[in-house]
Amino acid sequence: MLPEGDPALSETQTSLGFVLSESAWLKRKAADNASASAKAVEAERLLRDVWTNRRNTLELNDWRLSLSQSILGDAVAAAAVTEQTFDAGKQIAKLCEAESLLLEAHQRLVDMPSVAPSLRAKRIRRDMQRISRLYESWDAAEPGKGYAEKAAEWRAKLEEEATKPRGDEATKGPGDELFA
Repeated sequence: MLPEGDPALSETQTSLGFVLSESAWLKRKAADNASASAKAVEAERLLRDVWTNRRNTLELNDWRLSLSQSILGDAVAAAAVTEQTFDAGKQIAKLCEAESLLLEAHQRLVDMPSVAPSLRAKRIRRDMQRISRLYESWDAAEPGKGYAEKAAEWRAKLEEEATKPRGDEATKGPGDELFA
């Protein structure tokens, strides 16, 4: 567990968790599941600590809470689809947890108008990418159960979001440089 109220450590662990999670997805594409699984499990561990700490120290309307939750959901999904020791039940439970984390984080961000427009737009698009990736992976694990359609729905939302004006892109908000 992180020391309560240590934002520098929290930001560092969030960054590391993000990199590990993205690396896990890339290694999965390269069919390197053993390495992908190790990275996903470590990302989940780090990000779960960050998210727990942030839930205990930040206001519910702080964008960093939504960010931590979204990245954690992505890491949980990566672990679900790369960990070879999970039976079907455990894999589905992890995918359900990832879905809950990702959808809640996304909705929290959508309902957070106080976030700088450029930051909010980037985060919303990134959440949509993560949600789409979750459903694509879930469809591979459980074909024919509607997850391909959900992935397509989120890709369409992402395409629609990409056509919206983004606000003043030259204006940097807090955290704009992280996880854009």
